Amino acid sequence: MNTSTMSAMLGIVRLMPILPMLAFIGAASAQRPAEPSCAELEHSNSAQQMEYLEGDRAKLAPECIEYALKHLGIEEYSPAIQTLVRYLDFESPTLAKVNLAVSRSFDVAWIEHAYRYPARTALSYIGLPAAISLVALIANPSTPDVVAENAAEALGDMHNHDRSRAVALLASSAKAERDALKAERLRAAARKIANACVGAELRNRCELALN
Repeated sequence: MNTSTMSAMLGIVRLMPILPMLAFIGAASAQRPAEPSCAELEHSNSAQQMEYLEGDRAKLAPECIEYALKHLGIEEYSPAIQTLVRYLDFESPTLAKVNLAVSRSFDVAWIEHAYRYPARTALSYIGLPAAISLVALIANPSTPDVVAENAAEALGDMHNHDRSRAVALLASSAKAERDALKAERLRAAARKIANACVGAELRNRCELALN
């Protein structure tokens, strides 16, 4: 066996432990859903997209809802905050075209999460102007679980560079809340975000923010 052949074989051996992950990355990219399209809103502005979402939701086209939610987030259109929060339970119709078996077989949830709730992403793009509305949703006992969870995730997403800030916001809101049930809901959301903080330094900041 010549030197070049041996080097090639050694290279393959070194790659073997990461081959499954490389295959996963390629498959995940191939399964990325198409961009939402909506002929009705194709030439619309943010105000028109918000107006569309404020119509009778049952009569709206799901693809157009997703299109409007995505573009309002891209434009960081803060006048639409109250409209967007009403869509925190809206699931992306394009996600149905993604083969989630790829992500589930590798136990990687980010593929599903990245696309599943477009209003959550839109609110995270808008950022701090949406924070008060999101905190209120989380605190309200009548808020459906999926909406409260996505509100908390949106808070975490907007502080993605340092999620301890989201933890601190929720913890301080809980301390200021006089209603015991609302305060506990806020503390629970803060703990959940803190538990997901990765890395010793960030985890420490998140734990400190709880107190």
